[in-house]
Amino acid sequence: MTATRPPELLVPTLADFVRARRSRLGLNRQTLAAAADLSMGYVTKIEQGAGVSPTPSVLNSLTGLFALTADERTHLYRLAGRESELDDPTGADAGLDAASARRTVEALSPNPAALFGSGWDFVEGNQAFDDTFPGLRGAGNVLVWMFTNPRARLVHEEWEREAALAVGRYRHYAAADVDPEAVGALLEELGAHPDFRRLWTSGVVSTARPDPLMRLREPGTGTVFTVRVVALRTADTAVPQRLFLGLRR
Repeated sequence: MTATRPPELLVPTLADFVRARRSRLGLNRQTLAAAADLSMGYVTKIEQGAGVSPTPSVLNSLTGLFALTADERTHLYRLAGRESELDDPTGADAGLDAASARRTVEALSPNPAALFGSGWDFVEGNQAFDDTFPGLRGAGNVLVWMFTNPRARLVHEEWEREAALAVGRYRHYAAADVDPEAVGALLEELGAHPDFRRLWTSGVVSTARPDPLMRLREPGTGTVFTVRVVALRTADTAVPQRLFLGLRR
């Protein structure tokens, strides 16, 4: 018997987002249009991906109707190509020159520190990071490690929470359409893993950690400890990178 191939996981779009949120509330297009003071034809164009670009006033109206969180509102603006019109579109904690960030990784020992590129691809890290997150360097990407390496579930005391956060942040990253081929390849790779598929199809969205604390286990002893996560964005816009630093409490 031939196994049924699971449906393809899709890159997030404005059309899918609006359609899913409308359906979740049990609204038809006519009701949504009336509530948002839009024509039904305009709502139809949005949901069909017909190349419309909703204004901030329309997006704010949808934000209220859908009762979106701050992260979901930022994501909606990004999907609509209007992220630059938000007060703080990046959600960045700080800026750091890329060359300085590379030198800083080792200087931050004994705290785990690592540099990540676009899409949470691993760039480099110190020994403390390798010891804390075994196998991540070899996996080459945070999400690949999180869902394919059994050690990720052993290391993360709150794996489900961290996995949902990672998927939510990747969804928001994918909405920027920075590298659709790379996003598509990762979705195809991880789509075979039920937990990733479950979280991706749930529509979870995150733009930043809701709090800085991450609960981990010592790989050797299983002892639970907490780190305060500090995430710094590099100032080098040609090669956008993030510096991860875990300050042990």
